[in-house]
Amino acid sequence: VLLPELDIKQISLDEIKQLQTSSLDIENIKDHINPLDGTFDYKGQKVILYIKQQRYNIQYFEESTYKYHLCYCSTLEQMESMNRFNSRYVVTQRVDGKFLIDIIDKYTGRYHEEDRLCKLNVCINCLKKLRNTYPHDSLFSYGRFDLGQFLSTYNTKHIKRPQYSEKTIPKDKYSANWNDISNKMRARADYRCSKCNESYKHDKAQIHVHHIDGVKWNNNINNLKVLCMDCHGKEPGHFGINRRNKSFNGKFVRNL
Repeated sequence: VLLPELDIKQISLDEIKQLQTSSLDIENIKDHINPLDGTFDYKGQKVILYIKQQRYNIQYFEESTYKYHLCYCSTLEQMESMNRFNSRYVVTQRVDGKFLIDIIDKYTGRYHEEDRLCKLNVCINCLKKLRNTYPHDSLFSYGRFDLGQFLSTYNTKHIKRPQYSEKTIPKDKYSANWNDISNKMRARADYRCSKCNESYKHDKAQIHVHHIDGVKWNNNINNLKVLCMDCHGKEPGHFGINRRNKSFNGKFVRNL
């Protein structure tokens, strides 16, 4: 399989320095997934994927439990199958295993801390995939993995990428016109759940507009669907919706 040639002229000396010493805001990353091993790359330099906006029960938060990804593994396949890939992941070139993250209260959606530098562990599924691809390279054994060695040794390309870098991703908050969008979507659907087909025209507080990829600011029409409270609560990551809405007597229904 022939891969696109690296256009060295596209990389400035400043970019190279940033890539080697810190992180780079990669707004125009060219999307390539190596068909041989699925690893990620930007202009000949390895790209690591991770979720910047991380949700926790703040009361028990001690350290990040999220992982960073080396390749298009089974975890990312699952996230993409649930339409939760493009907007959630960002890119970085850091080699020290520490990444800038936002810590968000999973219950209130409030930002507890922004741009906190935290150590993340490598995704075990990524190591498993690359260990199967390169069985003679002991680098991919969990106890022996070294991120810096990986970035310098494996120089490939990828075709799929998240849309934002750690610096450019919008805050995980509803847009200012979300209530208007939600009202129009629900009215257009005649207050009928797209999943169970039940009508809630006479109980409109029970009908929601769901963000398929889980990102509140992504109001693309293809990312929204009208669901009743029960069906909405069964969506990935929405296990607390029914309980939360009953507790608040529907006060925030339109914002879910």
